[in-house]
Amino acid sequence: MSAHIELNGVSAGYDGNPVIRDITFEVPYGDFLAILGPNASGKTTLLRTMARLLPPLAGSIHLGGRNLSRLSSRKIARIVALVPQEDHIGFDFTGLEIVAMGRYPYMQRLSPPGPDDWQRIEQAMRRTNTQHLRNRSVNAISGGERKRILLSRALAQEPEVLLLDEPTSNLDINYQKEILSLLRRLNDEHQLTVVLVIHDINLAALAAKRVLLLSGEGRLHSLGETETVLTEGALESVYGTEVHVETSPQTHRPHVTFELDE
Repeated sequence: MSAHIELNGVSAGYDGNPVIRDITFEVPYGDFLAILGPNASGKTTLLRTMARLLPPLAGSIHLGGRNLSRLSSRKIARIVALVPQEDHIGFDFTGLEIVAMGRYPYMQRLSPPGPDDWQRIEQAMRRTNTQHLRNRSVNAISGGERKRILLSRALAQEPEVLLLDEPTSNLDINYQKEILSLLRRLNDEHQLTVVLVIHDINLAALAAKRVLLLSGEGRLHSLGETETVLTEGALESVYGTEVHVETSPQTHRPHVTFELDE
């Protein structure tokens, strides 16, 4: 299967100081990839670089065989959508207004959404079960509800690639299940390429097809199917603590546990 996203020798960071170093890997079409790693390993930096929000200090990124740096912002926004970790919204928009922003890449400047745009907006809100938030201020709803509105906005873009930064953080398990189940359906039924940064190793094992593990130095430690990457040796090497990995009898996926220090 050909690469949807290809990174070659990518280093990126801030003020000229690299956070991720010499990263090379491919994301095939229709992949569901979870990015794992300890705090400050560069997970968000890697995701922002893949979305072209952060220019690489070295190396190149190709999207569908095209150099990402040579594509217009509008073109990228029709292919790649990002759901950020930070869900604070400075203005008092309604849920519907936020989701409608996902149609900007398809609309003429200063033009209102057309019938097709509204159809896509409504479809995105149905998929995320956020219709009841359409007229609510996004600053007057819960953090979990804001995350779902931001996911709706991303889906309204009709992307080929969906990038998500900690989409399940600070959510109750019912919302975690709802969001990850939706992502799996979109991946399975619509071949949407999904790349998400996540801290919870067990949620990554439950949802993703493949896992990318970053070391604490911002380098690629390992990449492959969840069963191959999520081993006791790899996790202990990267996280610096003893863990136990078993295959869950319910999910048949790796399940990671640890014991508290006495």
